[in-house]
Amino acid sequence: MFRGNPEADVMSLPLRGGHAHGARPRCGVDNHRTRGARYRGGRLCLLYPIMSMDVSRKQFTNGTTDFRGPMNTFVNVPEYPPANFKGVVRSNFDTLYSVSWLDMTKEPVVITAPDTDGRYYLLPMLDMWTDVFASPGWRTTGTKAGTFLVTPAGWRPDLRDRFADEFKLPKDTQRIEAPTPYVWLIGRTKTDGPADYDAVHKIQAGYPAIRSPCFPILARRPSRSSSSRTQAST
Repeated sequence: MFRGNPEADVMSLPLRGGHAHGARPRCGVDNHRTRGARYRGGRLCLLYPIMSMDVSRKQFTNGTTDFRGPMNTFVNVPEYPPANFKGVVRSNFDTLYSVSWLDMTKEPVVITAPDTDGRYYLLPMLDMWTDVFASPGWRTTGTKAGTFLVTPAGWRPDLRDRFADEFKLPKDTQRIEAPTPYVWLIGRTKTDGPADYDAVHKIQAGYPAIRSPCFPILARRPSRSSSSRTQAST
């Protein structure tokens, strides 16, 4: 299931909450540098996180193992990674992961979360600067079933207060505006050891990222399915 990837080791980002490795760096430059050097350093600060994230996006959407899967589908990791797993750095060992790269270059994406019956979960979303701009879950939105419309920046401001009616989404759908058109969603669900896997797999099955066959007005093309090897058993 898990295999180390030397290329991923170079550019991989940590999966803990907060900023990922390569998060927007603070580029202080001393007063002895020339204006040109300061300008070049500033450009590197702005571009490096995006370059790093895009390399990760291409790696993690190429294949169907080790957190990999097509854009706009959840890859549900059904077991803890082994201690020597190096596909990403600092993976944790008290949750099972549900990972998705979201593509909103053409349209929004609808995310649903099941009722976890009080179980801790979170769906942190990282923009291409590696900043966490939203994190639905136990702490912020509770553990009842929820629907989230993730939109690119500036999408349809005329529908800000009535998008649910316009697109026939559930009334309590929350709109989340992403700063960048690509987003890395790194979901985690609390897991109390291997004996708890079956219960968590049922929750993971409720994390579909859709574009969206259920809401034809949003749909332009059908979503691609992840390989069965990346889906948790139910």
